[in-house]
Amino acid sequence: MMPLGHLGIPLLFPLIDRDAHFDIRLLILGSILPDLIDKPLGHLILPENNGRIIAHTLLFSLIILGLGLMRKPVLSLSVGVTMHQLQDGMFMDPRTSLWPLMGPFVSTDFRVYQWFAAIGDPYVIFEEVLGLLIIAAFVKHFHLLDAGNLKRLMCTGRLSSLKNNLYKKDMK
Repeated sequence: MMPLGHLGIPLLFPLIDRDAHFDIRLLILGSILPDLIDKPLGHLILPENNGRIIAHTLLFSLIILGLGLMRKPVLSLSVGVTMHQLQDGMFMDPRTSLWPLMGPFVSTDFRVYQWFAAIGDPYVIFEEVLGLLIIAAFVKHFHLLDAGNLKRLMCTGRLSSLKNNLYKKDMK
């Protein structure tokens, strides 16, 4: 799990359109949810030793999307999960993404040191730096170093709760 890319890149949506009805808390949770589920389940509990299993499947995304269509706030979670799966390139792994249609999950010979080895991968470096830059822009743009704004965002999940405060700061 490379957290900065997964956490930061989905924040582009509310940065581009501050009036979008995202629950930022659920967007962020969704952006790391597949790893929160699959890493412990796949590496510690199930015999496959594979950290990309159930929550990295299209079926999981469709279930979350279905829940989101019934309860609007969950759509933010769905966007985060989908972004995570796109960043992980799950569309290039049909055995996992189309589970259970393509058979069981593949067993791997994964070792923890492989996470550290991936840090030197140019794609991983790019994704992590991009994620960090987006997080920094998000914090700056929405004045989240201000404790009041951060608290309002954490309590409501809505950027609209910051608008009055933002417009006052932008006018100065």
